[in-house]
Amino acid sequence: MRPQHFLLIILLLAGWAGWLPAMAQDESVDGLDVLFIVDQSDSMARLTSGVQPNDPLGLRFYAPWYAMYWMGEDHLLLHPDVTFRLALVSFGSTAEVWDFGGGRHWQEIDPASRDAWQPTYDNLNQQLQGSLRDDFSQRHLGATNFVEAFEAAKMVFDELASGEGNRQRVIIVLTDGQPSIEGEDAAGHMRRLQELAATSFPEPGYRIYVVAMIDYSSDYWAALEPAWEQLTNDPCMAAECPDPSLDRASVVASNDDVGHRFQDILQDLTRNFPKPEGVEVVDEAVVPGPLPVPPYLSSITFTYFKSDPAEHLVLADEQGPIDLGQGNVFIEGQNGPIEAVRITNPQPGRWQVATDPPGVDVDITMRQIFARSELHSPTGPQVQYIPVSIQYALLDDLNQPLPSYTDPRYRLLVTANIQAGGQSWPIPLMAEPNNVYKAEFTPVLAEPHTIFVHAESQDPDGNPVIVFDQQIGSFNVSAAVLTPLDVPSQVQQYDETTFAFELQDDRGFPITTAAPMEVVVTITGENSEPLTLAPQPDGSYQATYSPQVAGPHTAHVKATVSDSSGANYTVIDADVGQFDVAPTTLVSLALTQPQEAEQTNTGLWPFARTPLVLEVQVVDDAGRSLEASQVFIGDPNQALQVTVTDEERNDQSAALVLASTGQDGLYRAETQALGMGQYDLRVQATGALRQGYLYRTDEVRTSIARVRHPLHLPIAGSLLALLLALTATIVVVTGRRRRAMLHPCTGRLIIVDADNIRHFDVNLSGYRRNRLEFTSKEINPITHVTRL
Repeated sequence: MRPQHFLLIILLLAGWAGWLPAMAQDESVDGLDVLFIVDQSDSMARLTSGVQPNDPLGLRFYAPWYAMYWMGEDHLLLHPDVTFRLALVSFGSTAEVWDFGGGRHWQEIDPASRDAWQPTYDNLNQQLQGSLRDDFSQRHLGATNFVEAFEAAKMVFDELASGEGNRQRVIIVLTDGQPSIEGEDAAGHMRRLQELAATSFPEPGYRIYVVAMIDYSSDYWAALEPAWEQLTNDPCMAAECPDPSLDRASVVASNDDVGHRFQDILQDLTRNFPKPEGVEVVDEAVVPGPLPVPPYLSSITFTYFKSDPAEHLVLADEQGPIDLGQGNVFIEGQNGPIEAVRITNPQPGRWQVATDPPGVDVDITMRQIFARSELHSPTGPQVQYIPVSIQYALLDDLNQPLPSYTDPRYRLLVTANIQAGGQSWPIPLMAEPNNVYKAEFTPVLAEPHTIFVHAESQDPDGNPVIVFDQQIGSFNVSAAVLTPLDVPSQVQQYDETTFAFELQDDRGFPITTAAPMEVVVTITGENSEPLTLAPQPDGSYQATYSPQVAGPHTAHVKATVSDSSGANYTVIDADVGQFDVAPTTLVSLALTQPQEAEQTNTGLWPFARTPLVLEVQVVDDAGRSLEASQVFIGDPNQALQVTVTDEERNDQSAALVLASTGQDGLYRAETQALGMGQYDLRVQATGALRQGYLYRTDEVRTSIARVRHPLHLPIAGSLLALLLALTATIVVVTGRRRRAMLHPCTGRLIIVDADNIRHFDVNLSGYRRNRLEFTSKEINPITHVTRL
């Protein structure tokens, strides 16, 4: 028989909050107080006789040490919010309470980190493996008085303050089970003990476990087992025990039975204990030989329960032997009956497990703790329709990112399933560096949302490995409201009106959604089609609308949004406002002159220069003239402005000034200052309109080419030829005249008849020419001289 096996059962029962059925269902337990009652009567060690002791290896003194070690690991790796306390009472005919220093009977175990835990652990390790095991175990305290031990336990529990929270108190008795008090039989002693236990340690605040460290066939246990079962309220009676893990009063059996029972209890505790959020744990027994180690473990711990303290555990991964020389390997109890080897961030692959010396009937357990799954975001309340960043990370036991694997066999497939309002949305998460997985999700329901994560990989043999599969977090989603920003109360007919809506959170602050949202406004009172509002850069939704019908109108908005699966949800479907449309006359500008795109522009005689005339008529939508003074506010002459630009883009606007003609809505401008060329004319209405008028078109444009008259060139050519001929004539005449003036005639010319009567008398010197000609008009006709 290997008595050390009973210790594993005790410690598992003591350390795991899940060992209690009631606690397994109560996630509010925030502390565990464990008190060991260690039988140190002479029968346990047989220090004064040659009789075989019931605990020859002193395993009862390893129980507090291993419990201390286990509690520290459990707090650091699995339950950082749970505090543990450890106490120890040794008894025989009297009882002694262990002092952890300074009169402290309770040792609190709740390390904040491994660095903080290490000095405390070293001190406790020295106490429990040194003073307790090596020194105190060499004493015996006389006979076996359970009442004395339980009264000391009550005193120790009474030292604890009441109202500390929902803490579970546990007593574990390590004994050979047989009371031995002079003058009192065993049955009477057990009755007193039962009464004391019922009054001082009532359930459910207390639980009592007893492990008998004697041979299974001993008469001690057979006679007293019913009394111990009654005292511990053992649900697993000797006559019937369908689940050995629930057994509270047991005796150490054969090696095979202990190993099998250990495996059953461990699996049951793992199954029933509420799993810490973000952590997956696997506990199982292993046998020497090859062992497939899955990926994404933050740590793996092997516990070897030895038959000889000189034996050792031998481990090797695919890179070679695993030993203390590696920075991620930690070994406790290497030279004791219980050896624990913890490897952080182990490499996946096919490992080898062995013992030195090799053994066949060995008892090795393995605890695999998968990398802690943590939800990085979201971390607080969210708003409906606003994308939420889902970030899931894998961390080791130091809260550092788990190293990534280069082997593609160990790829991790992560899917988030988000649930709310009876609906579910699967969201594949994409891998990022440092084993972070991300996705975006847009909530469409204003309800609490729960995030479930399924992370799956495979082991070296290709078998599926569920790294994580449970709820990892939740977040609340507050409602978003589509609020009208600009719904008019009164507008003019034909006027352009803007409808604007903004998505706001429950505080009234604007929000922007990436979810596909369609916002449609329907106007009753119109025959127009519904308006689809377009999203704007500022996050609002807007559309413009021109009412064509006067009278009362109602605006009805319907907005729908699509989730990641394409399903539509209604954001709003309601009337949002009423407004009146006032009747309006549409005002336009009509160009009446110039009618032609080209006109002559010549001032050459005999044609006068053609003036440029611009006429614009102010008309209604039917083309009827409107009285300018009734349409425009202020001076009608200032209502229209003309801009003239020549072909070189020079401003010639000063040449044309529009003014009212006095006729209904007719404006005129005229100029002769614009010569030949191409001109662009733009008339713009700048005057403010009176109530009931609205521009349909507030400007008119035209272009005109000022060109030459078609007879301009022939006339110019003729005038040029005439000018040339005249010039030549002048030259000739002038030459002749100059020649005639050379050697001018002198004297007198006289014509007389036969009677010597003078009929013509001219002084030739007065002509100053050398050639003179006289006609009948100058000479007296009586002479009958016609030309001289």
